[in-house]
Amino acid sequence: MLEQINNKKVNVNKFILKPNDSTGIHVHSFDYVIIPITDGNLKIVDKNKNELITNLVAGEPYFRKKGVEHNVINIGTNIIIFIEVEIK
Repeated sequence: MLEQINNKKVNVNKFILKPNDSTGIHVHSFDYVIIPITDGNLKIVDKNKNELITNLVAGEPYFRKKGVEHNVINIGTNIIIFIEVEIK
């Protein structure tokens, strides 16, 4: 994770995940938006070990509410890059 901006209003991080890399289990303390820079396939594993396979599409952002606890794993064969914007 590369911190881009951290101020009173937002926290912006850039993630670069090589194949099989993961973010590690974490909890989102703020509502957030993910902005995919590249296409890619991710496996999301929540705190209860439930798994979800999802496809990122470059340029198609999505929003999630705070409280999400999960690990995000690159299950594809290419590097995945996305920007995370946490709204404080």
